[in-house]
Amino acid sequence: MIRQFHHLVLVSKCGCPSQYAVRYKSSFMSSLPADTLWKSTSPTTKRSGRGKRAVVKKKIDLGKGKILGEGTVGMEWPGLNAPLGNKIRRREESEQNEFLAKQEENKNAKKLQRQKFAADRGWTGGQWGGLKFGPPEPAEGHSYEDFSCVLLNVARVSHMSMERGRIYSMRSGVAIGNGNGLIGVGGATAPTIVSSVRKARIKAINRLQFFERWEERTVFEDVYVNHHKTWMYIRKQPAGYGLRCHRAIRDMCKLIGIKDIYVKIEGSKTMLNLVKCFFKGLRTQETYEQKANRVGYHIVEFDQLRHNFPVVLASPSSGEVNTEPYNDYEEYMNQELVLRDQRKRDPEKWSSFYKAVMPHARGPPVLPPMPVPSLLGDIKNLKVD
Repeated sequence: MIRQFHHLVLVSKCGCPSQYAVRYKSSFMSSLPADTLWKSTSPTTKRSGRGKRAVVKKKIDLGKGKILGEGTVGMEWPGLNAPLGNKIRRREESEQNEFLAKQEENKNAKKLQRQKFAADRGWTGGQWGGLKFGPPEPAEGHSYEDFSCVLLNVARVSHMSMERGRIYSMRSGVAIGNGNGLIGVGGATAPTIVSSVRKARIKAINRLQFFERWEERTVFEDVYVNHHKTWMYIRKQPAGYGLRCHRAIRDMCKLIGIKDIYVKIEGSKTMLNLVKCFFKGLRTQETYEQKANRVGYHIVEFDQLRHNFPVVLASPSSGEVNTEPYNDYEEYMNQELVLRDQRKRDPEKWSSFYKAVMPHARGPPVLPPMPVPSLLGDIKNLKVD
């Protein structure tokens, strides 16, 4: 509370003081505390009804980030920006420069602290998804110091009980990985978020799986896979391309150790479908050594970045290489097609074949898993006499 007062002295005709009085000078702004003044700016009564909620103004600290008595000339005022025992003086130029440098250093430290908090808070400030955790606790003699955890999603679920009625709880999904091919995903339900995350992390540790990577940075081949109503197109990319995919897929790629990949998602984007579809695509891919042993040929890459210079990626481990021409027609016909319903662009050309190869209007065209062999391409040129 602030109260101002003035001394009033009455003087007689002879010049001697006859009476000493103190007159207080107060007003509405000086006689009330700050809480009462802030409450006066808010609505007096609570209104009820939709869209008629009372808006309470937040308190504003007018002196936040400022030092009382500090100016541009570098004056020191006892009781404000200097101890009471000091005298009023002006800082020297070297002292003022040192003081300003220290203030700038403190400001930068607070800025870095805010940036660090923003990086660890998750994908957005209003959701739990993307929150980073440290390594899990050691269990059964195993240490997980090189592992990191990411919270994928948090949802409020409920079930009915005959004794207690509807019971609400929290469900969490957690992914854990070491950045070197190992990753595990687990989900759990518990009354609180903390307990559900702890249970989900234990499940994720028990469900670790390993995925092979080409040059420890990307996938081996392009994959088009689906899980229920989610379709995912995973493409191999050159070094330095980065992670251009869904934010949850991006965090899981970091846990696995994938650095360059492109993932296009169509259909449902629920977290459970995304995780299962992405893992299904990684399991579907075949390493170059496995493919060379299966077909019995050299695996050769023609990279456009190298002007289509042939590079042998793998050879059969047995050393025996087939000399017969590779039958691409049989390989193409034996593959598993992933069908997807599309909008009818042209009713005259609409068929079940277009459902598989026709792209969506919002994304790039979905390429077939393998190129069409020349035998199928020459059918359209045949003529019947």
